[in-house]
Amino acid sequence: MTATAAPRLIAERAPDPRLPVARLLDRDSATALHPPDDCGVIAVAGRIDGRRVIAYCTDATKMGGALGAAGVRRVLPAESAARSTSAWWTR
Repeated sequence: MTATAAPRLIAERAPDPRLPVARLLDRDSATALHPPDDCGVIAVAGRIDGRRVIAYCTDATKMGGALGAAGVRRVLPAESAARSTSAWWTR
């Protein structure tokens, strides 16, 4: 494989938006805050080093990672949940 081939190969793979969240949180601590869909945003409650957090991640393959109306409907309740439970908020 040449150095010029690597970016093309990476671009061909569709990243799973759950992977960054899974790497961020403590093992087996993630709980989805909404049912699965294809809006390109996932919001979860979980723990980092034992501390309660609310996190969200966008899928860059959907609208370049920008938030559409459906994504905002995921993020705003997640932020509200973080504020009401004194959880840390991260994206």
